[in-house]
Amino acid sequence: MLVKHIKKFNTSFKMNYRLFKVFLAIGYQSLKYRLRNRHRIAKPISMDPKDFKNEFTYRARHLLTHYVQQFNNAACSVATIATILNTATEENSHSKSKISQQDILNTVHVLNWKERVMKRRGLQLKELAVVVEHALNAYKIKFKKFEVKYIDDHFDIETEKKNLLSKLISLQSTENQYMIIHFNQGLFLRGLHLPHISPIGAFNTITKEILVLDVDKYGPGPYWIPFDLFFKGISDNFGGRMSIFGYSGGGYICFTLTTPNESTNQ
Repeated sequence: MLVKHIKKFNTSFKMNYRLFKVFLAIGYQSLKYRLRNRHRIAKPISMDPKDFKNEFTYRARHLLTHYVQQFNNAACSVATIATILNTATEENSHSKSKISQQDILNTVHVLNWKERVMKRRGLQLKELAVVVEHALNAYKIKFKKFEVKYIDDHFDIETEKKNLLSKLISLQSTENQYMIIHFNQGLFLRGLHLPHISPIGAFNTITKEILVLDVDKYGPGPYWIPFDLFFKGISDNFGGRMSIFGYSGGGYICFTLTTPNESTNQ
């Protein structure tokens, strides 16, 4: 029995020491990036409806109206989905009732999502895609063209940039299209280099800036990010340091909602 406990202790100690080294490396990487990039690049926007009334598309305005922040450090996926579900529900059924983050966790039963969130564990991109699909189906929101795009620094950068730019242009010109990103938040806000999830609100085709509806409750709220940094954020592999948790890159999810007319004709 004693030998068993000693082995268990040694295994636990080795794992904790390994995690300590990972987080120490992440902290060093984050600090080095911050020192090299002293000026803030993210440009926060005003959340006063009067200020964005004429600046954004119909979809972007409604996403901003329904924008919520995560209720704990691991709930970025929940806040992201809540923002999109409330926007989509209002657009498709003109419903004014709010779907809360707790409602969503109690309704969408897949991948032990609720348990993971409550234990402060996040989702990889492929897991996020499963949860998003289940959430849309659970709330009877019809969709089409559901695409999951994983990116890391092993891809052809120029090709992927062109593909992403095309997606963003399409997103901006199509009111019923949505995008969710899985990214290194530290690259955008000069904070800790950790995986994060948030929806996209808009794309400025002139300045090539993307409006990230960052759901971090400790963050600045929605902000604009230039295209090149945006691409870097969603393709960063964290220097391989997060592979122990299954994070070796980022990416995005794109989907288009079926309009009421399309639903009727089907």
